[in-house]
Amino acid sequence: MAQIVFLTGVQDRIALAQRLVRKKVREGGRVCVLGVTPDLRRLSHALWSEPQLEFLPHVHTRVSPEPVVRELTPVWLVEQAVEGLDCDSVINLGVELSDWTARFERVAEIVGVDDEARASGRRRWKAYERAGHELLHHAGG
Repeated sequence: MAQIVFLTGVQDRIALAQRLVRKKVREGGRVCVLGVTPDLRRLSHALWSEPQLEFLPHVHTRVSPEPVVRELTPVWLVEQAVEGLDCDSVINLGVELSDWTARFERVAEIVGVDDEARASGRRRWKAYERAGHELLHHAGG
C-alpha cells in the first residue's frame, strides 16, 4: 500500500513541488509530478532556472517513454496516467487519479487554498481512504 501525504493550505503549490522534487532527486529517488499543463509548464521552468545553474533533468510527456529516456530521467511531468514510468513516488498538483497514483510507494498530494482545490483534495482523500491507504496530513504546506 502506498503512503499518501496530504499537504494542505499550500499558497504556492509549484514552489513546494519544486522543493519536493529536488529533495527526492538529491536522495537518489525518481519522481513523477501529475498536474495540468499550466502548472507543469511553471514547474518545468522552475526546474530549469531555480536556483541558477542547477538544472534538474526532467521530461514533460503524455506517452510511455523509450527505455533509454526512462533510464536517464529522474523526473517526469505528466498530465494523465502514463504507463512504464520507473518512479518511486508521485507529487500530485490536484489531478483526480488516485487509482493510478496509489501504485507508487509514496504520494504527496499538494492541495491549494481556494475552495475548488480544497473540495478536490477532500474527494481524493476519501478515495484513498476507501482504498485502505495510510493517510497523513500536514496543514500549512
